[in-house]
Amino acid sequence: MGSRWRADDVYWHAAILNGKLLGVPARAKRSPVANFAEQSGIYVLYSDFVPIYVGQANCSLFSRLTNHYLAGDFVGRWDRFSWFGFRSVIGGANPRLKAPGAAFHITQRQLLDHLEALLIHSFEPQLNGQEGRFGAAVIRYKQIRDDRLGPNDRDLVEAMAKKGKPPATSLSRAQRVFHHGSMVALPCWRITWSSGSAAFCGRSYRPGPRSLCWRGEVYHLW
Repeated sequence: MGSRWRADDVYWHAAILNGKLLGVPARAKRSPVANFAEQSGIYVLYSDFVPIYVGQANCSLFSRLTNHYLAGDFVGRWDRFSWFGFRSVIGGANPRLKAPGAAFHITQRQLLDHLEALLIHSFEPQLNGQEGRFGAAVIRYKQIRDDRLGPNDRDLVEAMAKKGKPPATSLSRAQRVFHHGSMVALPCWRITWSSGSAAFCGRSYRPGPRSLCWRGEVYHLW
C-alpha cells in the first residue's frame, strides 16, 4: 500500500509503458525501488487530504491515475492519492510485481481486518482511535519522486541555502527575496535561465516561474 502519495512527484506525461509509480518500504528505505505502475487494487484521490474519489485498477494503476490527472472531470481537482494493491513485490535486488491473477488466501478475520483498515486509512474517521490492522504481511511503501521531474522546490531551496549560491554555474546570483518587508530565513535567488534550460546535479530541466511556502516562509523563484 501507498498512503497519500503526492501527485506532483509523478511524471504523468510518460507513455503508459514507461510510467512509474516509485516506492520503497517505509521501514527499509535503503531497499531497491519498486515500480507500482501496473499494480492492481483500489485507489483513493484526495484534494488537500480530503478524499474525493475511489476507483479500482486492474494491472493499470498508472494508466487510471494518468487519465484522472490529465483528462476528464478530475483535472486540477486532486493532489494526492493512496493505493491498496493485491500484487506483492518479489525479486529481491531487482523488485517487480508478482504475476497478475495469482491466487491468495486469507481467513475471514483477516479479510475483515483489511477492509476495516482500508477504510480507516482512506477516510480517517474522526472517532476512530486506531489506524487499522493490516497485519505484518501488508507492506507500506514510501513514495520516491520520479527523477525525470528534476528537483522539487524543497530540494532546490535546501541546495541554495547549503551552498550559499545557486547550485549550478548556469544560474546567476542576484538579490535575496524579501517577504512582508523582512528578509526570509533562507537565501533565495532570482534565477536567470540560459538557452531555455539550466543544469542541476548534472541534469537539465525546463524553467518556469514558481512560488513556494516552506517552514512558514514564502519563496519566489523566477
